[in-house]
Amino acid sequence: MRAFLHLLLFLALLPSLFALAPRLRAQAPGPVALVLDAEAVREEARARGEDLMAALARYQALGVNGVAFPERLVRDWVGEGVLLYRQGRELVEMGLSARPGWHYLKGDPALLALLERAYDLPSERLGEWLGFPVDVQALPAFYNLEELRQAKAMGLYVMVRPLNHRLRRLEAGLPLVPKEADAVVFQGLEALGYPYRLGEAKALVPVPVALIEGTPQAGLGAFRDKGILRLFSLRYEWLLTLKPEEAAEKYGLAARERSHQILYLRPYPYPEDTARLLKRLQEELKASGLPLGAPSPRALAPSPLRYAAWVGVLAGLGLLALGLPVYGPLVAFLLLLFALGYAGSQAGPLLAALVFPVLGFLGPRNGLWMWARSLGYALLGAVFLSALGSTEEAIAGLAPFKGVSLTLLVPPSSWPTASWKKTSRRPSPASSSTPSAWGRWPWGACPGAFGPRPPSPRQRRPHRPRAGAQA
Repeated sequence: MRAFLHLLLFLALLPSLFALAPRLRAQAPGPVALVLDAEAVREEARARGEDLMAALARYQALGVNGVAFPERLVRDWVGEGVLLYRQGRELVEMGLSARPGWHYLKGDPALLALLERAYDLPSERLGEWLGFPVDVQALPAFYNLEELRQAKAMGLYVMVRPLNHRLRRLEAGLPLVPKEADAVVFQGLEALGYPYRLGEAKALVPVPVALIEGTPQAGLGAFRDKGILRLFSLRYEWLLTLKPEEAAEKYGLAARERSHQILYLRPYPYPEDTARLLKRLQEELKASGLPLGAPSPRALAPSPLRYAAWVGVLAGLGLLALGLPVYGPLVAFLLLLFALGYAGSQAGPLLAALVFPVLGFLGPRNGLWMWARSLGYALLGAVFLSALGSTEEAIAGLAPFKGVSLTLLVPPSSWPTASWKKTSRRPSPASSSTPSAWGRWPWGACPGAFGPRPPSPRQRRPHRPRAGAQA
């Protein structure tokens, strides 16, 4: 039976290897965009007495090739003097017929015209003033379109970051995603239009959407047909605890090993540190053969040969059932049911990750050959896992692998069970209470790894000097 299961393993291996070819092509290293947060750069530019475009040109000379514009709030326009905000009571005291409990704005006529149509709120015009019944200072208020045009003219990769809000209108005439944008990355933890207006929002987004690594955004999956870009960023609080070279290594690792296409950057408080970060990061990318440029969504056409990996996974499950000395078939069956119930469509990859690392330790404990056998089984499991996990959602990062914590817990906890024996009440000579049991555990091949072995009876015997010997 074991020979037949091993034959199935090797028969499933070849088509599974061929099934990996489309995934390898889709994940081939491509251009990477170094994108700066425009609002973070704006604060630095103000402190230096320069405008945003001058600061972006300075960073462009250091290697930055992109900029992201977070959507502005009404309070941002007020803070810059573009709009003037007053409560209705203040206007009444000025002699205007305003409503005391309302909130009024005055300023740029074009911006006021957009804000008048931007929200599902009643509004009124009072001369130059635009009034709303609620305080709108925390509501999204579009972008500085002139800045977007200038950044595009500089040759930068332009991203916009719209903010979802229940009171905002989703209409084609509003600049939710300006025509200058090359990609969209949503702010906050929700995609635009979530939860009930995703269809309306989707019709207004004509460019690819970025997925932020480690930051789930509700409703993002609705935009998958727009194209998904992988984005990596470090929280600013954590960035400040890292040296520029350390941060650059993390960004480079994300682009090199996790195929992230957009590296989202924020400048350090000191420009010298930001320059060190950019210099080291470009060295990392150059050493990895990753050019700077405008990224594009990855397309994957999964091969039907990947389903052959299920044969290998089930064969591995059979070897697990035969190898466990106690309730092996029952354990394998329960593991199959658990994977199907917990992971659903990812049950195959999860079983491959749980079963194959254990198989090498179920055979005889014969030193280095046991470790070589275990490595071979683990590599087989990695091929089957990758083949079954070659889906568009997995490549885009929309469907992360389930059971990562289980893969760290289940295989190690399965090793001791390989030493159990069906016994009566009398302890087995191979019980863990006897010195000979050390050879049955995986670490038995590494003498002294967990301290010295218990002394044998011969070693416990007290020393008796021979007759005539000196004490």
